[in-house]
Amino acid sequence: MKVMGERKFFSIVLIAVMIICVGSRVAAKEDKEKDAKESAVQDTLLEVGTMTGELISFYPRNEPKFVGINDAGKNAEYHFLMNENVEVINKKALSELLIGDRVEITFDKIKKASKSDIEKIEYRVKSIRFVRAAVKEDNMRSE
Repeated sequence: MKVMGERKFFSIVLIAVMIICVGSRVAAKEDKEKDAKESAVQDTLLEVGTMTGELISFYPRNEPKFVGINDAGKNAEYHFLMNENVEVINKKALSELLIGDRVEITFDKIKKASKSDIEKIEYRVKSIRFVRAAVKEDNMRSE
């Protein structure tokens, strides 16, 4: 009888230890998932806009990819982030665009925020429409 009682006792202790181990692993996993969700960055679309200007910088192969536009009307330069899904209009590929070309950019203005209350505004290109080729200056003198 004594042996049977000891076996039951050890079985109960073993089951209790297993339950505690599994429970602590589940709780730790839930805490990690909760922390990851809280620290995740949330994107909020603020507006969709368009801008026409002269292409002043263009880095489609760098990380991050971006394009710079000079808006002569406002005497200002703007830089936009690009991804692989940028639609190219009136040209076959981004590689056909040249510095000085007049382009129209359609972009998303996005607010990125995290739990630490740090906000960042990003401008991401949705499409680039080729308007006209760069104006070539005539360096020849007329005599």
